[in-house]
Amino acid sequence: MSGYRQLERLSALLPLVASVRTSADLDAVLPAVAEAAYEASGATCVAILLRSASAGGVEPAAFHGPAHLREQLAAARPPMAGDGDVWVPLTDKDGTPLGYLGASGLEEEASSILAAVAAYGAQALRRARASIAATRHRAALEVLMRLRAEFDVHEATDVLLGRVVDAVRETLGYRNVAIELGPDHDAGGDGATIVLPLQAADRRLGVLIAGDGDLEDPEALGILRLFAASAANRILAVEAHAMAQRLADTDALTGLGNRALFVRLAEEALPRAGREAAVLLCDMDGLKAVNDSEGHAAGDARLRLTADVLAGACAEGESAHRLGGDEFAVLVTAGGGTRAAQLAADIEAALHRAGASASIGWAAARADATVDELLDRADAGMYRVKRGRRARRGRSSSRP
Repeated sequence: MSGYRQLERLSALLPLVASVRTSADLDAVLPAVAEAAYEASGATCVAILLRSASAGGVEPAAFHGPAHLREQLAAARPPMAGDGDVWVPLTDKDGTPLGYLGASGLEEEASSILAAVAAYGAQALRRARASIAATRHRAALEVLMRLRAEFDVHEATDVLLGRVVDAVRETLGYRNVAIELGPDHDAGGDGATIVLPLQAADRRLGVLIAGDGDLEDPEALGILRLFAASAANRILAVEAHAMAQRLADTDALTGLGNRALFVRLAEEALPRAGREAAVLLCDMDGLKAVNDSEGHAAGDARLRLTADVLAGACAEGESAHRLGGDEFAVLVTAGGGTRAAQLAADIEAALHRAGASASIGWAAARADATVDELLDRADAGMYRVKRGRRARRGRSSSRP
């Protein structure tokens, strides 16, 4: 082919390469590039091989020439060239090979023609790559926005992180994706996977692991970091919510659950436990006298002691709470009145051994019982105990 015809053939590639907008456009453009290289260089066969993360090397994208020579080029491992073969890299702007343009039977003086055609092929790949990156970045941002809109701190952590894992698969195409929690996982990767830290300042929360995909795409790696940051933020948000919930549900002095938590747990337990449920009310004896004679620090110590006794007496499924002042409650969810009576006796004996005492009343649930009704009946029982004690003390003090 004459120099003029070569120039004319190469010039015809300009508008074709400029038309590339998506990876699908390469299906038409790369065969045209291979054909132009074949005609302009005088090679006996031309092939374009693209780098492939999934194939672990390169895979054929376009050929032009006899079938038996195609097989020879397809089996090549560029940039190493076989006898009579020439390979020119199709590079990204930073010099990273995106693929290779290869030719068999090429005359030495035609190598510059092959290099010129390779430049067009590389430009087409870069345009498609940029379009893919932009599309993927937009999709990733849309998914991240959707994740943020759907985020609910009340959901389990594994459910929330599972959505991040699904989003990584959907957006970046990695087939093996996992999040592992804990501070002992190392970031980096082993060549077959990417391992990114889930980091909060100097605290390692876990790692995001991705594999079976393109591990060398810097755009994909940047998006993967956004998902890792999203996962870390979710963990921190759930932890912060759980901490706020614990503070809202906990009595600061004793560490027991407070009245709000007691009411919520009782309302949840009553429909489930029915007549198996019961409530104990415990009113400390002599707290005001301790505060007046020994000071509030001693009174606080007595409150903590009572709290420890109640918590220690609770079986699995039972919970102790400070309702306020010197009043405590225990929620029983199995055993009904029998368990409540035994628990009251155990608490009274344990307090006596610790040098304290309290008045305890209890009430077992009836059909369609409410929390308020149970508290009222337990409160009435507690005051019957108080009156009985006062009456006994009065009789003993009146004896000669």
